[in-house]
Amino acid sequence: MSIGMTGDTMNCNATGHTAHRDQSGWHVSWLPDRALTRNQAITAMVLGEAAARDPRPGDRIWAHAGAWAAELGLAGAAEAVSMARTRTPEVSRAPRQDRKPA
Repeated sequence: MSIGMTGDTMNCNATGHTAHRDQSGWHVSWLPDRALTRNQAITAMVLGEAAARDPRPGDRIWAHAGAWAAELGLAGAAEAVSMARTRTPEVSRAPRQDRKPA
């Protein structure tokens, strides 16, 4: 696994996906409009890394992907893998508290 974590950020060198914490919770680059708990953010990062390996139904990791998707409130492994693979990571995204109003 290639996920690095600090108190307020997570990153995955393999995928470019990131997560950061602000006042409302954790935000993951492939689920940008959702506030997650720390555990859910870790799950999303692991799922994003698994999705990069292009799992298919019948692969050993597919059942895990389905369970991780359920933890995140997603319909299943297929939806989660598709979302994580098609959403471009916002690698340079600054945490919300650092943003200036437009």
